Amino acid sequence: MKVFAVVFALFTTSFLIAQTDPFVEDTKHYLAINGTEAHYSEAVDQMFELLRKQYATNKVPESVWEELQKEKPGALEDLKSMMVSAYRAYFSHDDIKKIIEVFESPAGRQTVKDATKLTEDQKVYINNFYNSDTGQKVIAAQEDLNRVALEISEVWSGSLYKSMVAKLKRKGYEMPQ
Repeated sequence: MKVFAVVFALFTTSFLIAQTDPFVEDTKHYLAINGTEAHYSEAVDQMFELLRKQYATNKVPESVWEELQKEKPGALEDLKSMMVSAYRAYFSHDDIKKIIEVFESPAGRQTVKDATKLTEDQKVYINNFYNSDTGQKVIAAQEDLNRVALEISEVWSGSLYKSMVAKLKRKGYEMPQ
């Protein structure tokens, strides 16, 4: 329950300031370019595949699934808003801008795509970043951020799943036993 309260507070706070805070927009951009958004987008798709299997005997029309899947962009925005609050605890706006600069570089894009295929020059570029003050902050925060991200992910995905099950129920489709 404590984790839920913390995550709810993070979400509420981030939602209230999301419209006017450049830190929020830049951090969301970072979450898009570093692969986080794509990862969770796939997770939502997998959740819908699971729901389709679970409700297969109910013969839920495709139009209902399409309607439910329209909530995916909003769900991803909710997740990113929650993640922004976690990043705010560790990084300044300048740090986020520097991290974005790295991830928008050819070396950063290659790191996201397949770090094992970095050229020697790209490895030097990435190593130089991690030796910088901001890079050291990234290294120092990594373990805590991973833990918080996992907590956020669990709360977010559980809430999204329950929301979809509730919507299916309101439409007359019960979870098969």
